[in-house]
Amino acid sequence: MENEADIKKTFIENLKAFGYHELHKIFQEIEIYFEITSAFIYDVKSQRFKSKKLLEIGSGATVHHIACASAYFPIIVQSDFVKDNREALKR
Repeated sequence: MENEADIKKTFIENLKAFGYHELHKIFQEIEIYFEITSAFIYDVKSQRFKSKKLLEIGSGATVHHIACASAYFPIIVQSDFVKDNREALKR
């Protein structure tokens, strides 16, 4: 078994506090997006909103955000505030 000094030495050599701090900041920043996406998926799956069309604004340049909605809405229109993202969605 390692003694206390060896454990401290190993801890100091392997602790990547700065990397952990940066990763923690990233997780905090994306937490709100996770919560919004989870709420959106819940609303779609519960069929709380019934319609033939879905308008999704602020979708970014990707379509994966609305993949689950395609099973419930035959017509989905996506848009974004950023021009480059809108151009990517057109493709």
